[in-house]
Amino acid sequence: MSTNALTDLGGSSRQSLATARTYLDGALKGASTSDANRLAEDLFAVVAALDSSTALRRALTDMSRDAGDKSALVRELFAAKVAEKTSALISDIATLRWSSPSDLADALEQLAIEASASAANIAGELDRLEDELFTFSKIVSNNPDLRQALSDSKFTGESKQSLVHDMMEGKVAGSTANLLRHLVAQQRGRNIEGSIAFYSAATAARRNRVIALVRSAIELTSSQ
Repeated sequence: MSTNALTDLGGSSRQSLATARTYLDGALKGASTSDANRLAEDLFAVVAALDSSTALRRALTDMSRDAGDKSALVRELFAAKVAEKTSALISDIATLRWSSPSDLADALEQLAIEASASAANIAGELDRLEDELFTFSKIVSNNPDLRQALSDSKFTGESKQSLVHDMMEGKVAGSTANLLRHLVAQQRGRNIEGSIAFYSAATAARRNRVIALVRSAIELTSSQ
């Protein structure tokens, strides 16, 4: 996985990610900060579920499987655990073509980060979120012991979250604290510096998209 958002996705997955981001735009349209945060939390939870089950990843990316079957599977697994809007979003994304089963989880992780960045934007905290992610990256790079602790697989996600909470409590925006919880706990095979780079890139991608959406005076086609 690239540490600079999902720029290395190839083939059908690249186009599917672009389409999935338009679906995310729709899900976030008119959302409050709490709505966007709930969507982000739900998506992070789905990523964790996909990471824990190869069979589930394959079932949701099998192009020979009927879209209705995939939607039914999503409802069966997630309807009681995530918001209806999240369930509908995942069902739509599962119908897209993915080059490999892991690409779906990777794409959903980026969407989760972008949803969290959108919550920050709605709350007027997006600039602060980006600044604080950069500050956190400098703290980590300048502290070898901290970097080792946050990268070491011997430590649980909960213990890493506790460590960062103790360090950053009261010093960062709520949006930053929410994102850092997932950043340190769900590194998905990356080291901590790679995770920070990925989260920062996905946050920047959302900023660029927000600017593009604001500046567009007319509805654009998918290719535009």
